[in-house]
Amino acid sequence: MDKLQKKLKAVKDILDAEINGEIDLPEKTILFTLSDQELTTLMTKKRLELIRVIGERHPKSIQQLADFVNRKLPAVDRDLKILIRNDIIKTQRGKQGVQPTLNKTMLILPLTEPKKLMEIASG
Repeated sequence: MDKLQKKLKAVKDILDAEINGEIDLPEKTILFTLSDQELTTLMTKKRLELIRVIGERHPKSIQQLADFVNRKLPAVDRDLKILIRNDIIKTQRGKQGVQPTLNKTMLILPLTEPKKLMEIASG
């Protein structure tokens, strides 16, 4: 079994367990069924870096996040807006400014189209 097949099996096992009531996915889980274009538009290297830095370093403001990743504030702000629209990041006003936090800590990204995923899940 190659690496991709192992990943697909892991996703299938998680979805099967959730459907069968064997597990409850964490509240902070989001399942994306996106086309290749939608996925590559949403998950860029820079946005993944923002997600990881927010989760690991807990910046107190968007400016601090921009400093952590050595990017300009407007660019970070644009990326955060996309992540907020997709429910991955949330922001709240704090003492030092607007603080970004992870709204979701687990992303499940099926690597097949939804119809194919249903065939995998049932077979």
